[in-house]
Amino acid sequence: MSHPDINHTEIGKIIQARGLKGQVIAHLEPDLATLDTIKYIFIKIGTTLVPYGIEEATLQDHRALLKFQGIADKSAALELINKTIWLPQEVLDTIIVVHKTHQDEAPVGYYVTDLHQGKLGIVQRIEQFPMHACLVIDYFNKELLIPHVPTFIQHIDHKNKQLTVQLPPGFLEAVGYK
Repeated sequence: MSHPDINHTEIGKIIQARGLKGQVIAHLEPDLATLDTIKYIFIKIGTTLVPYGIEEATLQDHRALLKFQGIADKSAALELINKTIWLPQEVLDTIIVVHKTHQDEAPVGYYVTDLHQGKLGIVQRIEQFPMHACLVIDYFNKELLIPHVPTFIQHIDHKNKQLTVQLPPGFLEAVGYK
């Protein structure tokens, strides 16, 4: 057993019991390629991550039908409803699907301007997180992370190395920059 820390990442939540043999359905947030290589996952019980061996796993889109070792009936499965599922980061890194789009053309070195806030700075690198990538921008000598998602990116000018974004109102204030 272990406590949640930086070595584990939350990947979803058990949302319902299925059948009479202890199966559960989980909603998974990152897009996973497979669960076939996973022998166990962690379920957060209180503040502790408890390992559960996987007997069977079927993955479809962002849902998984799971059968755990030691969970043999519906009443045991019901106790897991609304519990979060975690994986060690090094395991997650081997099964997470990274979608490539035109916006994944790394804009490192591009100057970022927000439609409302004005000039933000230059993209130093892109950091990959389980839910999405983030642009790391040098913003007044501090690192500003902006989710690299289509809803924020308004225009990419590859010729002039400029990236125009539209951050939600209050974004900079919420992350402590204004």
